[in-house]
Amino acid sequence: MHFKNPFRLPFAYSPLFILISVFSLTVLLPIGINWMRACHHVWDLGIFAQAIQQISLANFNPLLTTGRGIPIFNDHFDPILILLSPLGKWGDPSFTILLIEWAFLIATAAVLYCRGPTSREGTLRATLFLFSIALFSAVSYPVHPATWSVLILAVFFQSVRTERWRWALILAASLILFKEEYVYILGWIGLGLIPGGSARLGFQKVPIRAPLTLLLLSFGAWILIFKFGPQLFGGIHDYTSDFLNPWKLAPLQTFSHRIWGEGWSSDFFWTCAPLLPVVLLQLRSKKPLEPAPLLTLSAFLGIRFVTGKHGFHYQIPLLLCAIEMTHLETVFEMRAPLRRWVLASICILLLVPMIPKLGKYSAKTLFFGGTRECPSSPTRLAGLKLIQETLQKDQAQLPLVVQGRILPRFVVSAPKGNIFPLESTSRVPEGEFWLISEHPSLPRPSFWPLSLEEGRHKLEEIAKLHPLLEDHSTEDFVFQKRGIIE
Repeated sequence: MHFKNPFRLPFAYSPLFILISVFSLTVLLPIGINWMRACHHVWDLGIFAQAIQQISLANFNPLLTTGRGIPIFNDHFDPILILLSPLGKWGDPSFTILLIEWAFLIATAAVLYCRGPTSREGTLRATLFLFSIALFSAVSYPVHPATWSVLILAVFFQSVRTERWRWALILAASLILFKEEYVYILGWIGLGLIPGGSARLGFQKVPIRAPLTLLLLSFGAWILIFKFGPQLFGGIHDYTSDFLNPWKLAPLQTFSHRIWGEGWSSDFFWTCAPLLPVVLLQLRSKKPLEPAPLLTLSAFLGIRFVTGKHGFHYQIPLLLCAIEMTHLETVFEMRAPLRRWVLASICILLLVPMIPKLGKYSAKTLFFGGTRECPSSPTRLAGLKLIQETLQKDQAQLPLVVQGRILPRFVVSAPKGNIFPLESTSRVPEGEFWLISEHPSLPRPSFWPLSLEEGRHKLEEIAKLHPLLEDHSTEDFVFQKRGIIE
């Protein structure tokens, strides 16, 4: 492989170290601060925090009450959680899984940096990854195995590029551990590697075992997950009808809506926009795009277009494919005046969507007392501390009904897994329970996916149906013991 030592310069001056430091301060630190203040986008952080806390040898498919109320592998197939579950037994699982996601992303940036023949090209690749709007969207909506998978995907592309097919096939199999959609993507790559097609795409010599193994791997995983999975796990949540019904009922309207009505095309454009100058230069010089990332990108685009899923963790694999399919060394082979213009264009296209996000989210969190949705309030932190201390003293270990956006902070306080999102009160437990929510009179509490009025109505509904037993509410939080004493 073409890896170089990223720290061959003095450590403090290594471009990779500087990039990771800036990324950590401007992106990761604000997310960590908002975790401390219990301000999150729901639902994924709570779901996967509970998953790594509850998965064990005795129960490898635990019921997750923080999401749809079904076992984890009845929802999505991401067995990487089994391998990571030992880490969830230490400390707060919601913060542990945040650190896991950050480690995957920083390691991916290091792979991209080491991939190029020169420090300049590696620095550009890592910059395009770490400071992309796609990555910011993913990490500000933590966490998801699809985001973590980009590390394996980056090393997979490097193995294919250097024709290390044994490693490439092992890594391909590993991708299925992160998300079931890789079953289809690997099958598409396998078709592209078939002799004849592989030559047209720009591959050099491809051994016949590579496409055959990928196709067999794809087919075998599909049978295991979608045919034997329901028997093994007792049923799997069916997303297929959700995705395909709009196409069956109104195909033209769905097609138009996918392009213009959902932000799908806008998200994809700004994900790939910084690379457009390089792609145009490659087309002009008739230098082909890297075939393996191009094949993978086309498969991802097809899946995203059919399902209508975009943004957040759905976008970051597309970002990696776009970076890997371009020859960034083209930029540094040009004469200085043109090179400056190209680099300036890349920086502008990278920063245009990022500056508003960094200003609204990062700058306000770090320097201006937090955002309106997540203020830096001493009373908020004191309220959180009071609630956690009270729950630790609760000998009965009562179930928790918690507002979604603060729920991840209380997964650690519900070791038996008895924690339920307020926004789904159809699953409020019988008997006594603790009700925890931001006070509805605050400037902007979030009850996503419900509106503020719907969230207030949920609280009123619980109050009517479940008598108040104790009230420890603070200025910022509703904290009550409710239910019928059995």
